[in-house]
Amino acid sequence: MSSVSGAQESQASLDLRVDHFVFAINDFERGVRLLEDATGVKPAFGGRHPAMGTQNALISIGEGTYLEIISPDSSPASGNPFAGAMLARFQELTPMRWAVATHELLDLKGALEREGLTTSPIETGSRERPDGVLLEWKTMGVVDLQSPLVPFIIEWAEGSEHPSKTSPKGCTFRSLTFTHPKPDELAGVLGKLGVGANVKPGDEARFTLELECNGEAVRF
Repeated sequence: MSSVSGAQESQASLDLRVDHFVFAINDFERGVRLLEDATGVKPAFGGRHPAMGTQNALISIGEGTYLEIISPDSSPASGNPFAGAMLARFQELTPMRWAVATHELLDLKGALEREGLTTSPIETGSRERPDGVLLEWKTMGVVDLQSPLVPFIIEWAEGSEHPSKTSPKGCTFRSLTFTHPKPDELAGVLGKLGVGANVKPGDEARFTLELECNGEAVRF
């Protein structure tokens, strides 16, 4: 599932696709070990986000899609002392957020607002890879429902090599399932985004990700 199904005509032309999943954990090295134990693929250090006080490690899960571990960065380069406190509760690898990608973020913002969704301001971001290459992007949120199950939207800068191309391979994204206390509301928002999603009722808002790694099913 590298593309988003069921999109409105105005959105389909923008080529929305699943971009990446963010898993949080409070201990970076432990997160790397846990993901390698589960998948058989050792995540590669991706870089630091000084403005957020975080660092990440990545694996590719198919063309144009990757999985990111994000953890507090305690190095001197960290510029945000609050990030550790926000991530401290994640003692295990926990699916936290996910993103879909477009090549036309500004146009998409207008299209979604015409569909009745409320979007956040577009923000810029960047990180430097260990090899010194700078990756840059823009992101935008959809604030309806105020749920991390609603994806944020990313547009990678021209010339920024997508992480799925440079991260360790061995896994493929297979499926995504949501549970939410208000499944109809979540399904409605995802539908306007063009996400053909499997949404189930549940007390806890969370998503379950299924991968295939070296021929075996792996679920988070």
